[in-house]
Amino acid sequence: MEKEFVLYEQALALRELGLDNPCLGFFDINQGLTLGQKPEYLASNVKVDYIFGNSNYPGKLVLAPTYSQAFRWFRKEHKMKFNIIEDSWNDWCTIKIQLKSEMELWTDISIKGYEEAELECLKKLIELVKG
Repeated sequence: MEKEFVLYEQALALRELGLDNPCLGFFDINQGLTLGQKPEYLASNVKVDYIFGNSNYPGKLVLAPTYSQAFRWFRKEHKMKFNIIEDSWNDWCTIKIQLKSEMELWTDISIKGYEEAELECLKKLIELVKG
């Protein structure tokens, strides 16, 4: 299940870019990835949904979106077009990214393995938005 979630470094970068959607998990700097559980150090009257959609605990909690959530956010918020094309014969994938401002310019990246391609695509999207 953990492989469905972005890594800590990308989660932190996404938070810095403004992703603040409700998530099923979060990274706690002391405990790593936590799925759907409220940390014991939070007051009992604080709801988990509230934590996931807010940044009142910036030193301790970082939202952990799934790859699907992160990719959807880039499509919606930044109007980026991208695709991971898997070659069924040899396990290589091609990542294609198109920026909204440059309708004809595509960035092509080839990488072995689909999960690795997802991570590289996410890293490239973050890099492009950061400028």
